[in-house]
Amino acid sequence: MTATRTGACLCGAVRYAAQTDATTLGACLCDQCRRHTGSLLVGLGVMADALRWDGAPATYRSSDWAERGFCPACGSTLFYRVTAGPMAGYTSLAAGTLDDTSGLVLTHEYYSDACTAYRLAGDHARITRAETIAKFSGAEG
Repeated sequence: MTATRTGACLCGAVRYAAQTDATTLGACLCDQCRRHTGSLLVGLGVMADALRWDGAPATYRSSDWAERGFCPACGSTLFYRVTAGPMAGYTSLAAGTLDDTSGLVLTHEYYSDACTAYRLAGDHARITRAETIAKFSGAEG
């Protein structure tokens, strides 16, 4: 069932509404997500065309195939978005910016082998660096 999930940055200058039936959260422990967030990115995956913005997020092109969004006023991490390849438009909204996280559950962890400083507990899929790159580049079989 499609629902509207809303969220905002810390200062409220950038708000969003996403139409989605997604109830799963993914975590990413790659170097870029860790640097962008200061820890790891836990996100709700939606397609870019399902999002409506009130206030414009700033973006930073972090690789040949992705960009990261943040509030230009307070700097809050808002999203990670794939910009090229078969997953283009896939946007991971930072779960910490959601107004309500009820009904959401962590189901997968990207770059599970990239960070040895901490491990996420629980029974969820752990996808390695190589598997993650294959998925988002379209190289998986």
